[in-house]
Amino acid sequence: MARWTKALYIGLAAVSAYGFLAGYTLMNGRRLWTVWGVSYDATHFSMIFIPIYAAVVYRQRGRGWAGLLVSGFAIVPGLWLCIMVPHLAAACVLGLAGLAVCLVCCAGDWYGLGGKKSFAVVLGVTAGSLVVTFLLVLLLMPGLAGSLQRHLEVLLAPDANAAGAGYWMNALRRMWDGMRWLGPGDGSLPLGEKAALGTVGEFAGKAVRELRADYLLAYAGWRYGIACAAALAAAVAGALAWLWRTALRTRSSIGRLCAVGCCALLTMHGVLNLLSCLGWSSARGMLPFLDGGWTGVMQAGLAGLLLSAFRLDDVLREPQGMCAPKAPARLVPAGRFAYSDGTLHIRLR
Repeated sequence: MARWTKALYIGLAAVSAYGFLAGYTLMNGRRLWTVWGVSYDATHFSMIFIPIYAAVVYRQRGRGWAGLLVSGFAIVPGLWLCIMVPHLAAACVLGLAGLAVCLVCCAGDWYGLGGKKSFAVVLGVTAGSLVVTFLLVLLLMPGLAGSLQRHLEVLLAPDANAAGAGYWMNALRRMWDGMRWLGPGDGSLPLGEKAALGTVGEFAGKAVRELRADYLLAYAGWRYGIACAAALAAAVAGALAWLWRTALRTRSSIGRLCAVGCCALLTMHGVLNLLSCLGWSSARGMLPFLDGGWTGVMQAGLAGLLLSAFRLDDVLREPQGMCAPKAPARLVPAGRFAYSDGTLHIRLR
């Protein structure tokens, strides 16, 4: 990725643009890529931007304000892809993962501007960009603004549309009310109500499959007890904590940046999934390592990239011409033999 960064980045941006130029299908207010008669959810594809973005940032070491500017704008194609879908939750997750990569660079004075200064600039520009983007969405993209409004309505008043957008929010909250610490919950799953999607039996079967796929923690808590759901969540959290610990200790610069970006992406998806399972968020995230479908495929790819970065940490070398600014040489004490800071110095002349 360090060697072919430009080609990979340009190719990824071109594929993203082609996915919508080639044609798309509207489904539930979202645009799905339609290539060769097959529809795809572009938000899954957007996760590939994070490792490529980390490689772009890797090439900005020691470039000062120019490098910081490139690092900020390099994430824009991925965010635009999510906004075109539109999928606000995916855009937020992708943006925060990119922000995590930039902050790691700022903490190590990656750009040569001073750690605290670059840290403050990144946070300030990010906050300003969020405000400007929010205003532009409200003014220029009424469809996306309407989607955000519907999410807020479902979160604050799910009973206003109990048979539609607010159905899952109410169902999850009723499930948690009937759960026990051990064993199945009281009563039956709240999935037997009449709905506009067909008969009660067909709707219930489809809803149970969706519950197991998208709300696994909630289903495990209702089926086996809250303790089971808590153990499952703790196992995922433990795996993520190990990944974060290993990522931050990775000595290879590009390996560390890619690992931090992937860890941030998986962690925020996990937090979103937990909030949605608790009935506190209308945006669904993927449960790391336990999701299926195309989401599971992308998770497997990110996990493989993480493990590769960890495994190759001892053999990866920094390419010439891409090293960080050199630190000033230490003064060697006078004399033919001198010992300083654990180093023996021998002056031959």
